Amino acid sequence: MNYIKTLSQQKLCLLLGVYIGWFLNISVFYQRFDSRAQVFIAWKGMAAAAEFFACLLVTFFLLRLLSIFGRHLWRVLASFVVLCSVAASYYMTFFNVVIGYGIIASVMTTDIDLSKEVVGYHFAIWMVLVSAIPLFLIWVNRSQDTLLQQLKTPGQRIKNIAILLCAGLLVWAPLRMLGEMQSDDEQGSTTDMASYGGVVASSYVPVNWVSSPGAFCLGERRRIHRQRRADEPHEKSSPTLRLQA
Repeated sequence: MNYIKTLSQQKLCLLLGVYIGWFLNISVFYQRFDSRAQVFIAWKGMAAAAEFFACLLVTFFLLRLLSIFGRHLWRVLASFVVLCSVAASYYMTFFNVVIGYGIIASVMTTDIDLSKEVVGYHFAIWMVLVSAIPLFLIWVNRSQDTLLQQLKTPGQRIKNIAILLCAGLLVWAPLRMLGEMQSDDEQGSTTDMASYGGVVASSYVPVNWVSSPGAFCLGERRRIHRQRRADEPHEKSSPTLRLQA
């Protein structure tokens, strides 16, 4: 118990990265890696390894970045990340659902029929059992050395910013390279494949549900903007019609 309390916040984020990035994505790893093992190509093996470590590092990056808001708010935000990731993994594991824009749009627009169909006592049991360990770690740990505190401490700023940037670079660079390799393969064939980065982003928690609300909000903003532009001609023509009358 004392070890958990005194564990550094950075190590705690790494442990949560293992739990969320690896354990909650087991079913996705099996589906994607098993199909690649049947017809092994060098770059597909590299892709499997890159995706495996990217899941860990991107979760670590997200949790460390959230700690810039301080210890208390970090606990709330980290708990939210855990609960959303556990919920997403339930549907990914048992229903083989891709957590993308459509699912998030249905949730955020309060689709009652969808909620009645997919929420039940099995889901509640899964949420309680699977989220218990990470939530325990988050709330028992003292989380003294958050990123916010380290940025305020002279001598620790550069080191911790560098660690965070390296984690982000180690996620982006391999996936970028593999995406270009896939594009090169497409040029020599008639097969039109989906964007590699897009497929990876929609396949694994927590990236899939984190990116989808952003896409939803952006889509809603564009829709409102288009609606306003469509209404402008009517608003401008109304005074003219009144003057003629």
